[in-house]
Amino acid sequence: MKNKWLKTLTCFASVFAIGSTIAISSTSCGCSTVEKINPLPENVYDIDKTTHELKGFKSDFLNNPDSEIYQNNFKDCDSMEIPASVTNINANAFWNFETLNTTIPSFIKNLTFAKNSNCSSIGNSAFAYSVLNSVDFSNANSLEKIEDSAFYMCSSLVSVDLTNCTNLSSIGDWAFDTCTSLTSITFPSSLREIGEYAFSDCSKLNDIKWDLPEKYKTDITIDPSAFDSISQTGTVESLNPSITSQELLDWIKTKGSFPSGDGWKPAK
Repeated sequence: MKNKWLKTLTCFASVFAIGSTIAISSTSCGCSTVEKINPLPENVYDIDKTTHELKGFKSDFLNNPDSEIYQNNFKDCDSMEIPASVTNINANAFWNFETLNTTIPSFIKNLTFAKNSNCSSIGNSAFAYSVLNSVDFSNANSLEKIEDSAFYMCSSLVSVDLTNCTNLSSIGDWAFDTCTSLTSITFPSSLREIGEYAFSDCSKLNDIKWDLPEKYKTDITIDPSAFDSISQTGTVESLNPSITSQELLDWIKTKGSFPSGDGWKPAK
């Protein structure tokens, strides 16, 4: 097994640096192919080394299906990890505005952030229209802003937990608009602003949790359209023991419009 690993490292050393656990299978060419890489190696990304801004995938990964990187190394990969060195994810980084298509290959379903992540912002429309079904924010404690339309129309995204994003202050306009599979969202105590239509048309959203801070009455802004056209029924849970779930529910209904009706209830 040791010789097999060495052979694989030699084969791919000129292509990228491997810094992760990888699964290997033999091929007829005498080398080994990587069946799955989780996370993707940093050299796959187009990162501006001056600003440490992630601009998307390198062209030889995304645009050339005949290249060694694209054809052999990533065809079975389903996960993408944002490298720890990245401080910002560029606007439209994984979405081609000109063609209105995502530039994330269709096989990438899961997004994570590397340990000790330095990413402070996710730019406008960065992941719009992607097929992501999960985003793990557990290492994203440097994240401060999720900007406008960042995850717009991510129709396969099911759940978003921002609990560990302890520096997150704002979620922009349309940030998760029309995420039609989204069922739950958890907000951190640091959150101070939710923009217009941020969760609009998330028709299955029926579980909201928030570690609402004590000063919530004066220093948090929720646009009245933020929760427009979400599920007609659901529960709201306060993660702050000094604030009841009923208080949180009443506050959200006042600050940001919920669908009409009595279907929303405090979590027990």
